[in-house]
Amino acid sequence: MATIKVILVRACGEQLGIVPVPRQYLELGLDVEPDTALEAVRHHFRERWCAKVHALRWLFPEDFLQPRNQEQTPFLVLLAETLGSVPVDRVVERAPVRFEDRGINTLEPFLTTAVSPCHAEPWSLPDWLPSVSSWIEAHFPKTRRIAQVRVCPNGGVVRIECLDSTYYLKRQSAPLAYESVLLRILNRHIPGACPPILSICPDIYTHVTAAIAGFPIEESGPHSWGAVLRDVARIQVESTNLVSEFCHGGIPRHNFFSLERRLEETLDGLIVAQDGSPNELSPAELREIAGLARRVAPDFDVLYRCDLPETLVHGDLNQSNAFRTEAGATVLIDWALSRVTHPFFVLGSALFAPYGSGRGKQRDYRDLCDAYLEPWHDFGSDSRLRAGLDAASRLFWIDSTIAVSSLCQPEHARNLANLSRFLRATIRAYEPDS
Repeated sequence: MATIKVILVRACGEQLGIVPVPRQYLELGLDVEPDTALEAVRHHFRERWCAKVHALRWLFPEDFLQPRNQEQTPFLVLLAETLGSVPVDRVVERAPVRFEDRGINTLEPFLTTAVSPCHAEPWSLPDWLPSVSSWIEAHFPKTRRIAQVRVCPNGGVVRIECLDSTYYLKRQSAPLAYESVLLRILNRHIPGACPPILSICPDIYTHVTAAIAGFPIEESGPHSWGAVLRDVARIQVESTNLVSEFCHGGIPRHNFFSLERRLEETLDGLIVAQDGSPNELSPAELREIAGLARRVAPDFDVLYRCDLPETLVHGDLNQSNAFRTEAGATVLIDWALSRVTHPFFVLGSALFAPYGSGRGKQRDYRDLCDAYLEPWHDFGSDSRLRAGLDAASRLFWIDSTIAVSSLCQPEHARNLANLSRFLRATIRAYEPDS
């Protein structure tokens, strides 16, 4: 059972206004999964209050507040197209509501942001879903249902359920629009590595893919994860011949072999970029960053000796983004944060981060590393590859921080909180006990 806190807004002329519900937000308890949460909320409002709503955006406490030890629940901003019998609070004057009754801040920053659409996130604008729904109905005449799947700082996704098939429409922020180019390259050269992409799209920031005939790894059981990592490595090996085409198509390249030479300059730039975020680094953490270049040097040397070619890295490899087909093949979705860099950095979300500092003592971690390294044995000895994997388990945080920094556009400040988080993770990776 998930608790979802909802801030409800509605159109007031050309502006948005808060719907004055008790406590200024509604708290819903729903049995949902991440991919069904938005539609479950819409269904709840329709069935309980005969209200028609759709999601605009999530507002996370860390976007506004200094980090706290306790977990803080995000707010979902919903646009009320019709209110039905939603319990509106008719009392206009009331005392300020404290966020989660903990006295750490008022709701004011959340309420202000809820009625301030972000043009860098077009899917958070009130007319985006109706507009894209009209486009879908015009181009997919057999459509029987359009469902929201995701609204996040980097993109919005809707599911198109037709009489004979299912598709996914994805609208992305401008820095990530290269994903459609990448999918077309993969469709041509490594078919089956990603979903088939359609030729039609509403604009250059949006693409439509066909649904995958398979199941996410999280539904297939842990035994499939090793096979997935083996297939990921095979995709990467094949992709070593496509690096020029990737770069020509606009896929970002983080040249690992030049990163060490400009590491101090890069870290200085990241520190400047995160300045002003709600969770910016403390003076003590800034001092830690200042000495980082010296501490990471041995890991760079190990990866140099590993001598693997740069290739494609899926930037968010996890069990939700990996599917297994009935034929036993692996298909990866959500390539938005992909880039060309050192191949071992692909394991960041998949293995390095989840297993933490105790990974070397865990049998399943070693078995999964075995599976991933198998296709790479033609490139070097087992001992050299394993040493490189260990070095990459720390260095990947720097590469990931660089990737996050590319999303911190001036008009899209919400990603700044992620930049500080990744810099902190980089510091932790090189702490003595790590």
